[in-house]
Amino acid sequence: MKTQAQQTIGWLRVKAFTRSELVLVVTTTVFLLATMAMAGRQAWRESKRTVCGNHLRVISQGFLQFSSQDGRLPQAARIHQPKPLDWIYWQLDREFESSALAPFCPDWRLERLQCPLDTRWADRSYLATYTMNGYTERAMVRDMGPPGKILVAEQERPNDGCWGPGLGEEPLTRRHQGRAGVAFADGHVQFIRTYVKEER
Repeated sequence: MKTQAQQTIGWLRVKAFTRSELVLVVTTTVFLLATMAMAGRQAWRESKRTVCGNHLRVISQGFLQFSSQDGRLPQAARIHQPKPLDWIYWQLDREFESSALAPFCPDWRLERLQCPLDTRWADRSYLATYTMNGYTERAMVRDMGPPGKILVAEQERPNDGCWGPGLGEEPLTRRHQGRAGVAFADGHVQFIRTYVKEER
Protein backbone atom coordinates (compact mmCIF):
# COMPACT_ATOMS: atom_id res chain seq x y z
CA MET A 1 0.00 0.00 0.00
CA LYS A 2 1.29 3.53 -0.97
CA THR A 3 2.13 6.07 1.69
CA GLN A 4 0.58 9.54 1.70
CA ALA A 5 3.80 11.09 0.30
CA GLN A 6 3.92 8.61 -2.59
CA GLN A 7 0.28 9.34 -3.43
CA THR A 8 0.99 13.11 -3.45
CA ILE A 9 4.03 12.71 -5.74
CA GLY A 10 2.03 10.49 -8.09
CA TRP A 11 -0.77 13.08 -8.21
CA LEU A 12 1.73 15.86 -9.01
CA ARG A 13 3.18 13.81 -11.85
CA VAL A 14 -0.27 13.33 -13.34
CA LYS A 15 -1.15 17.07 -13.08
CA ALA A 16 2.20 18.53 -14.30
CA PHE A 17 2.80 19.81 -17.86
CA THR A 18 4.73 17.64 -20.26
CA ARG A 19 7.66 19.29 -22.02
CA SER A 20 5.75 19.67 -25.27
CA GLU A 21 2.80 21.25 -23.45
CA LEU A 22 5.11 23.66 -21.63
CA VAL A 23 6.80 24.66 -24.91
CA LEU A 24 3.37 25.22 -26.48
CA VAL A 25 2.20 27.40 -23.58
CA VAL A 26 5.40 29.49 -23.59
CA THR A 27 5.32 29.89 -27.38
CA THR A 28 1.65 30.95 -27.33
CA THR A 29 2.30 33.44 -24.53
CA VAL A 30 5.27 34.97 -26.34
CA PHE A 31 3.26 35.20 -29.57
CA LEU A 32 0.33 36.90 -27.81
CA LEU A 33 2.62 39.38 -26.04
CA ALA A 34 4.40 40.22 -29.31
CA THR A 35 1.06 40.69 -31.09
CA MET A 36 -0.19 42.98 -28.32
CA ALA A 37 3.05 45.00 -28.41
CA MET A 38 2.80 45.42 -32.19
CA ALA A 39 -0.87 46.45 -31.94
CA GLY A 40 -0.01 48.95 -29.20
CA ARG A 41 2.82 50.39 -31.28
CA GLN A 42 0.53 50.66 -34.32
CA ALA A 43 -2.16 52.42 -32.25
CA TRP A 44 0.46 54.82 -30.87
CA ARG A 45 1.72 55.69 -34.36
CA GLU A 46 -1.85 56.11 -35.60
CA SER A 47 -2.60 58.55 -32.76
CA LYS A 48 0.49 60.60 -33.68
CA ARG A 49 -0.60 60.60 -37.32
CA THR A 50 -4.01 61.91 -36.27
CA VAL A 51 -2.36 64.74 -34.31
CA CYS A 52 -0.21 65.56 -37.35
CA GLY A 53 -3.29 65.66 -39.58
CA ASN A 54 -5.07 67.96 -37.13
CA HIS A 55 -2.08 70.34 -37.13
CA LEU A 56 -2.13 70.44 -40.93
CA ARG A 57 -5.88 71.06 -40.94
CA VAL A 58 -5.56 74.04 -38.57
CA ILE A 59 -2.69 75.50 -40.61
CA SER A 60 -4.48 75.06 -43.94
CA GLN A 61 -7.59 76.75 -42.54
CA GLY A 62 -5.35 79.60 -41.41
CA PHE A 63 -4.01 79.93 -44.96
CA LEU A 64 -7.53 80.03 -46.36
CA GLN A 65 -8.70 82.61 -43.81
CA PHE A 66 -5.64 84.76 -44.51
CA SER A 67 -6.34 84.62 -48.25
CA SER A 68 -10.01 85.48 -47.80
CA GLN A 69 -9.03 88.62 -45.88
CA ASP A 70 -5.91 89.60 -47.84
CA GLY A 71 -7.03 88.40 -51.28
CA ARG A 72 -3.86 86.33 -51.67
CA LEU A 73 -1.89 83.66 -49.87
CA PRO A 74 1.04 84.75 -47.68
CA GLN A 75 4.69 84.50 -48.64
CA ALA A 76 6.69 81.31 -48.27
CA ALA A 77 9.27 82.30 -45.59
CA ARG A 78 12.37 81.54 -47.63
CA ILE A 79 15.71 81.23 -45.87
CA HIS A 80 17.49 84.23 -47.44
CA GLN A 81 14.50 86.45 -48.25
CA PRO A 82 12.49 87.35 -45.11
CA LYS A 83 9.35 89.27 -46.05
CA PRO A 84 6.71 91.04 -43.93
CA LEU A 85 3.98 88.66 -45.13
CA ASP A 86 5.91 85.42 -44.49
CA TRP A 87 3.46 82.83 -43.25
CA ILE A 88 5.88 81.91 -40.42
CA TYR A 89 8.56 84.01 -38.75
CA TRP A 90 11.07 81.32 -37.90
CA GLN A 91 14.38 83.19 -37.88
CA LEU A 92 15.94 84.02 -34.49
CA ASP A 93 15.73 87.79 -35.09
CA ARG A 94 11.96 87.70 -35.74
CA GLU A 95 9.08 87.22 -33.31
CA PHE A 96 7.30 83.95 -33.99
CA GLU A 97 4.03 85.37 -32.63
CA SER A 98 4.09 88.09 -35.33
CA SER A 99 3.94 85.60 -38.22
CA ALA A 100 1.41 86.48 -40.91
CA LEU A 101 -0.63 83.35 -40.17
CA ALA A 102 -0.63 83.79 -36.37
CA PRO A 103 -3.93 85.75 -36.18
CA PHE A 104 -5.68 83.10 -38.27
CA CYS A 105 -4.58 79.95 -36.41
CA PRO A 106 -5.91 79.28 -32.91
CA ASP A 107 -3.26 78.45 -30.35
CA TRP A 108 -0.40 79.60 -32.61
CA ARG A 109 2.72 78.03 -31.14
CA LEU A 110 5.63 76.01 -32.44
CA GLU A 111 4.17 72.68 -31.26
CA ARG A 112 1.28 73.25 -33.71
CA LEU A 113 3.80 73.32 -36.54
CA GLN A 114 5.55 70.10 -35.60
CA CYS A 115 4.59 66.52 -36.35
CA PRO A 116 4.84 64.59 -33.05
CA LEU A 117 7.01 62.00 -34.82
CA ASP A 118 9.49 64.62 -36.03
CA THR A 119 12.30 64.62 -33.46
CA ARG A 120 15.33 65.60 -35.55
CA TRP A 121 15.93 69.16 -34.34
CA ALA A 122 19.61 69.18 -33.37
CA ASP A 123 21.01 70.10 -36.79
CA ARG A 124 18.17 72.37 -37.98
CA SER A 125 17.52 76.07 -37.55
CA TYR A 126 13.97 75.73 -38.91
CA LEU A 127 12.14 73.94 -36.10
CA ALA A 128 8.77 73.44 -37.79
CA THR A 129 7.87 70.32 -39.77
CA TYR A 130 5.43 71.88 -42.23
CA THR A 131 6.33 74.09 -45.16
CA MET A 132 4.43 76.06 -47.76
CA ASN A 133 4.48 75.13 -51.44
CA GLY A 134 6.69 77.88 -52.89
CA TYR A 135 4.80 77.82 -56.19
CA THR A 136 1.63 79.03 -54.46
CA GLU A 137 3.27 82.04 -52.80
CA ARG A 138 1.07 85.15 -53.03
CA ALA A 139 -1.35 83.32 -55.31
CA MET A 140 -5.05 83.91 -55.02
CA VAL A 141 -6.77 80.70 -53.96
CA ARG A 142 -9.22 80.84 -56.86
CA ASP A 143 -6.24 81.09 -59.27
CA MET A 144 -4.32 78.17 -57.81
CA GLY A 145 -5.70 75.70 -60.31
CA PRO A 146 -7.13 72.29 -59.45
CA PRO A 147 -8.11 71.48 -55.85
CA GLY A 148 -5.46 68.75 -55.94
CA LYS A 149 -2.66 71.30 -55.66
CA ILE A 150 -0.65 70.95 -52.46
CA LEU A 151 -0.58 74.05 -50.27
CA VAL A 152 1.29 72.83 -47.15
CA ALA A 153 3.54 69.77 -46.92
CA GLU A 154 5.40 67.79 -44.28
CA GLN A 155 9.09 67.74 -45.19
CA GLU A 156 11.73 65.34 -43.91
CA ARG A 157 14.40 67.94 -43.04
CA PRO A 158 13.17 71.43 -43.94
CA ASN A 159 15.64 74.31 -43.85
CA ASP A 160 13.04 77.09 -44.18
CA GLY A 161 9.30 77.63 -44.55
CA CYS A 162 9.28 77.12 -48.32
CA TRP A 163 9.01 73.76 -50.08
CA GLY A 164 9.87 73.37 -53.76
CA PRO A 165 7.87 70.45 -55.18
CA GLY A 166 9.86 68.27 -57.50
CA LEU A 167 13.23 69.42 -56.17
CA GLY A 168 15.27 66.41 -55.11
CA GLU A 169 16.94 68.25 -52.24
CA GLU A 170 13.59 68.95 -50.55
CA PRO A 171 11.94 65.55 -50.14
CA LEU A 172 8.72 65.01 -48.25
CA THR A 173 8.90 62.81 -45.20
CA ARG A 174 8.18 59.08 -45.07
CA ARG A 175 7.61 58.93 -41.31
CA HIS A 176 3.96 57.87 -41.55
CA GLN A 177 4.59 54.39 -42.95
CA GLY A 178 6.00 55.74 -46.20
CA ARG A 179 3.58 58.66 -46.37
CA ALA A 180 3.70 62.40 -45.77
CA GLY A 181 0.95 64.66 -44.51
CA VAL A 182 -0.14 67.37 -46.94
CA ALA A 183 -2.91 69.98 -47.02
CA PHE A 184 -4.47 70.84 -50.35
CA ALA A 185 -5.72 74.16 -51.72
CA ASP A 186 -9.33 73.20 -51.02
CA GLY A 187 -8.50 72.68 -47.31
CA HIS A 188 -8.56 68.88 -47.07
CA VAL A 189 -5.69 66.94 -45.54
CA GLN A 190 -4.32 63.64 -46.80
CA PHE A 191 -1.33 61.36 -46.27
CA ILE A 192 0.31 60.63 -49.61
CA ARG A 193 3.04 58.24 -50.68
CA THR A 194 6.21 60.22 -51.15
CA TYR A 195 7.20 58.57 -54.40
CA VAL A 196 4.19 60.21 -56.11
CA LYS A 197 5.35 63.13 -58.26
CA GLU A 198 3.92 66.27 -56.66
CA GLU A 199 2.20 68.77 -58.89
CA ARG A 200 3.63 72.27 -59.10
